[in-house]
Amino acid sequence: MSTRMTIVNDVIEAAKNRDAEKLKGLVDLLSDDIVMSSPMGTVEGKEELLSQLGSAGEQMKAMSSGQDTSGAAKMMAKVTWGDPEEDGDQISITVTMPEDMEMPIPIKGVTIAVTFNDDDKISELELAVDM
Repeated sequence: MSTRMTIVNDVIEAAKNRDAEKLKGLVDLLSDDIVMSSPMGTVEGKEELLSQLGSAGEQMKAMSSGQDTSGAAKMMAKVTWGDPEEDGDQISITVTMPEDMEMPIPIKGVTIAVTFNDDDKISELELAVDM
């Protein structure tokens, strides 16, 4: 298994288990000039990304402690994570929502594309929603 695949698998396991502390420990794997693109917009730079994800990290910490019973916590417990697929500098993961999950917007899933730089740091995250 490649170093990059190991990194992606570590991130997936932390997300599956809603382990905020493990995710926080993976911050060093992000490049300083990382770019995250999603339907919500684009975030550029490690510090800005961490700032944007700060509230998500707090929510994940509440989920991992069993204190959060929100829709996000319930969703994270029910999604199906596909196997990561490596293609050059990029690894893609598909996250599928259960068909019976009630959501305000009918999302079938999300594809997360993780791109690495030459130093094996994550340089780009692209989230695409499957409606």
